[in-house]
Amino acid sequence: MMGWAHATTGAAAGAVTSGLSANPPVWAVSVLAGSILSDIDHPSATVTNMWGPLSRVPARLLGPLVGGHRGATHHVLAAAAVTAGVVVAAQHPVASAVVFTILTGVALAAGAAVAGRDVPPLVNAAVSAAVGWGAFTLGWPLLPVAVPAGLGVLVHLAGDRVPVGGTRERLVVAAAYVAVGVWLAWPVWGSVSGTLATV
Repeated sequence: MMGWAHATTGAAAGAVTSGLSANPPVWAVSVLAGSILSDIDHPSATVTNMWGPLSRVPARLLGPLVGGHRGATHHVLAAAAVTAGVVVAAQHPVASAVVFTILTGVALAAGAAVAGRDVPPLVNAAVSAAVGWGAFTLGWPLLPVAVPAGLGVLVHLAGDRVPVGGTRERLVVAAAYVAVGVWLAWPVWGSVSGTLATV
C-alpha cells in the first residue's frame, strides 16, 4: 500500500476501535499516527518528509540502521517497541513532550494524506511544536497513546500484505473510507435517531 492508503486504513481502524478508549478522539488519532510510522525507513515516505529537512535527515540516517525499507520497522516487534517506547517516555515530562511532538506531526501528515492533501512542513512543525509545548506545560498524560499507536503499526503491517493497485487494495481502501465517514457522521445520525425515537 502507498502512504495515503495506510493512513486511510489507520483512520478507519482508529475510528472502529475508538470505543475501547475513555478518550475516543485521542485513541483514533494515535492509531492514525501509528499507521504510517513504520515507513520512517523509506526516503520518500509521508512521515519522513513531514517536517522537511528536520524529519528527512534523521529518517535517512535511521533507514540503513533498521535494514532499509520493510526492515525492522516493519516487523511485528516494531508495534511492541512503539508501545513500550511510549510507556517509557510517559515517565518523564520532556520525553513525553517529544513523543507528543513527533506523533502530532505524524498524525497531521497522515490526516492530510487521507484527505489527499499535504500540510506544508513548516506548518506541520509549528503545530507539532505547539502541541509538544502544551503537553509539557500542561502535563498531558502520554500513557493513553501507547496501545493505539502500537495498534496503528499493526494496521500498517496488515496493509503491507494487500497487493498494491489490485482489486483487494481498492476494496480495503473503499471500506476504510466508508468506516471513517460513518464514524464522522455518527454524532449526526445519533441525534437524528434520538429525535425520531421521541416522535
